[in-house]
Amino acid sequence: MRSGQKLAAWVDRPMHGVPRPRRPEDGVDISHPSGKVYLHELLTYVDNPEERALKYDIRWPTNTIQALMSGIPTLALSSPACNPSQNSLIVECAYLPSCFNIEIQAGNHPEVLGVTVSDVLMGIYADLQKSVSAEQFYALIVNEDERQEIYRAFEARCEGNDLERRKGLRRVDLLGGATNFLGFVRSSAAPNQRWVLRVE
Repeated sequence: MRSGQKLAAWVDRPMHGVPRPRRPEDGVDISHPSGKVYLHELLTYVDNPEERALKYDIRWPTNTIQALMSGIPTLALSSPACNPSQNSLIVECAYLPSCFNIEIQAGNHPEVLGVTVSDVLMGIYADLQKSVSAEQFYALIVNEDERQEIYRAFEARCEGNDLERRKGLRRVDLLGGATNFLGFVRSSAAPNQRWVLRVE
């Protein structure tokens, strides 16, 4: 595994071998010649667990994220999430119905153009914390085995916390315990605009 110092240099290199987006003070944004949009390495799905940059359980706030041995440099989280930069992007999750797709908007950071890595991770956490009503649950989850898996995920998340239990089911519970962040892959529906969240 890389050290935290090496990570800082690694994420600051051109993404996927192409120039990183410029900040507003640098002038016009750089577009990739292929017309494709690329994600920052911290967000890109990697099949080999030894090569993944982030360790994050998306049930918990983003201050619990771990990266390599010494944490995530501020530089990495504040980097543009996409090249070329985007003002918004849509996140899908294979475990959730399309009505729960997440729209990530650029935060208030005038020094960085478009959506940042931090915007994406914080946006996912915030959206998955939204409540799920009983009507939604029974309408969307019709398989009894899946319901039981979700109940177990809910109990595991709320273990020892009666206040959290009283708040009820949240969208993250619908993942059924598959809450380890693996990264994103392109959506076949809109490869440059939508990204599929991979979890396990």
